[in-house]
Amino acid sequence: MSKEDSGASYQLRNTGNKPISSYTIAIWNSDNTGNLIKWHLNEDQGLFMPGQRSSSGHQDSGLAIVPLSKELKDSLSLRPPMRGVIFFMILDIEFSDGTRYDAKNILDSLKDHLKHFEPPYEKGINKEPAKR
Repeated sequence: MSKEDSGASYQLRNTGNKPISSYTIAIWNSDNTGNLIKWHLNEDQGLFMPGQRSSSGHQDSGLAIVPLSKELKDSLSLRPPMRGVIFFMILDIEFSDGTRYDAKNILDSLKDHLKHFEPPYEKGINKEPAKR
């Protein structure tokens, strides 16, 4: 899957002190669905070096941070009830020296949590907002 396939935009930074040769990002939704995005070193690109930033591949140059005004909340329908939560997490990393970071057990725990609490989440998501 390419970075563009997910529809998500993200930026990574290698804050460690070792070059990275591959990584996997989990983008998981509160409805217990999601995607895994993998990146592997190939001949066209170098290692993901310490301090280096990597974007999602989208054309991020036109992005701007703007205040979340009442008008923008209305336009984007950002009002209660919450419709869901998206979790972004680094699932695994392989460093250039062959060592690995693996957080698959954390994603498994998140999936178990979401499965266990799916009925309350769904009830809360579908519930009408309280009148004030």
